[in-house]
Amino acid sequence: HFNPSPDPSIFFISGKSLNAGLTPYVDFADTKGILLIFLYSLAAHISSTSFLGVYIVQCLSLFSTLFFAKIAADFYLSNKGSHIATLMLCIFLFDSYRYQRGGGAEEFLWPFMTALLYFLARYFSTYNIRDSKILHAYLGAFIGCSFMIKFSITIPIVILGLFLFFIEQQKNGTRLAFKSVIITLITFLLTTAPLLCYLHLIGGLQGFF
Repeated sequence: HFNPSPDPSIFFISGKSLNAGLTPYVDFADTKGILLIFLYSLAAHISSTSFLGVYIVQCLSLFSTLFFAKIAADFYLSNKGSHIATLMLCIFLFDSYRYQRGGGAEEFLWPFMTALLYFLARYFSTYNIRDSKILHAYLGAFIGCSFMIKFSITIPIVILGLFLFFIEQQKNGTRLAFKSVIITLITFLLTTAPLLCYLHLIGGLQGFF
């Protein structure tokens, strides 16, 4: 069974290939990251002959996206207003090219994006140092996950991180701003290092890069 969009079909084949014991970036390759292959490997474990597993993973992704969107909206809207805003987000998501085709890398990054909105809203509501640390810890993990799913999405997130650095510098001083950068780098490495070590051990690291 194939998806009408070629990319998800390729991802699905990659996931099935991993489950069959083939080595990623050696026996098969794609321009996307290993974390996306793991997601499709999980989906292929649920069903290797249809996109049922992919659909289940998509549903979990959408639920997480809307959950974080709702709690982010709660910072600025009433409970009723945040529910309406979250439902309106569905209109924009379902009308987008990525959701219409289904199973794209961007779709699985939406939960990370709305979670980032939540942590941003939480920080901007207080400018609290503790919330800043949580925000930057999450930012580093998000950069790492996006790097391991779709490399090109990493660039705008890093640019956002630079913008946050200047805000942090103005609000809490240069010293704390650089501490935030260190926190971001640590969580980025904690996210990516295990996956890179895995690729090194199976001989796929060179092909990955």
